[in-house]
Amino acid sequence: MAPIDGAAVGEQVSIHVDVGARTITGHRRFRLWLEAAEHGRSLVPVLHGQHPVAHDTLPWLEVTRFEQQVQMDGGTVVEVPAEIDRRIVAQLASLVPPGGHLLLEYDSPGRRMTARSLLAGVPAVATPLGAALFEAGCGVVVRDWGDALGGRAGARRLQGTRPLHPAHAEQRAREMLPTLRRFLAASGDLEWDIQAAARALAQEVAAALTQRLRLAAGLRANVL
Repeated sequence: MAPIDGAAVGEQVSIHVDVGARTITGHRRFRLWLEAAEHGRSLVPVLHGQHPVAHDTLPWLEVTRFEQQVQMDGGTVVEVPAEIDRRIVAQLASLVPPGGHLLLEYDSPGRRMTARSLLAGVPAVATPLGAALFEAGCGVVVRDWGDALGGRAGARRLQGTRPLHPAHAEQRAREMLPTLRRFLAASGDLEWDIQAAARALAQEVAAALTQRLRLAAGLRANVL
């Protein structure tokens, strides 16, 4: 976690990492705190997470709790803006190697739109949290673990994967793009706020995937 300790996530806003002891399950817990020039440091962590200690396991990083509102030093309660939230996700994603996973819970109140969108049938990558994983480079596949083991596996969460290599990213783009196009063609019956958010995100991801496939085709053409 050391590479992101003190990283900037906004204008005069940074994150600071507190790493705990190893647990009996072989994981190490961590907490992230916000610090802002205007308000000082948060009195509670903005998020809690864990990662495996063993080096022989598939690399992953999991956020187990996110606080959208935090009290800062001095008593001010602030709401974490969406842009800072996405930048925090990007900082965490930067620690995930090719083939690794970043898991983000969506049971917290601040993740309600993601939870509602998934229940409404929105593709995981077109939810706020899924799109953040995609933007951060851990969205070549976005999987919903909402019903894992009937709820016995802990909080509901999305799992985003960093591609192994460019060919992996291209293959998954070809699989994901038709799903997004079908969703955009059939999303007119969703609740208006879910529709507004999900359609915009789906269009952004679809545009990025289309550009990725065009670049890959251009590279092959140059080689030939």
